[in-house]
Amino acid sequence: MIGRLAFASTRSYSRNPSTRRPKAVGLFLDASLLVLWVVGNVNPRRIEGFKGISKYSIGDFILLSDFVGRYSVMRTAPHVLAEAGNLTDLKGDERRMARLCLKDWIGTALEF
Repeated sequence: MIGRLAFASTRSYSRNPSTRRPKAVGLFLDASLLVLWVVGNVNPRRIEGFKGISKYSIGDFILLSDFVGRYSVMRTAPHVLAEAGNLTDLKGDERRMARLCLKDWIGTALEF
């Protein structure tokens, strides 16, 4: 049921049966996937040892990046951004790069 709700909130369907392909109306990532996307963009080698996303691999990041690239509209919520910001606990240049990634995401995402 939850999966259906998540899918329904990010897709809409044409009423014409011959064109029943889903149309993207926005992509929403939860905090852990947003952290995976940010950390992977900063330094993919850090993924497997990074708190909160260590269950993911570089291959998962590549799949996620390809998936994110299919959408022109990103969706977000304040609590997701706050949690992602807290979880991307990096130091030095990696921290600066992570903040820039989050800033880019925030700048292009529509808030729920």
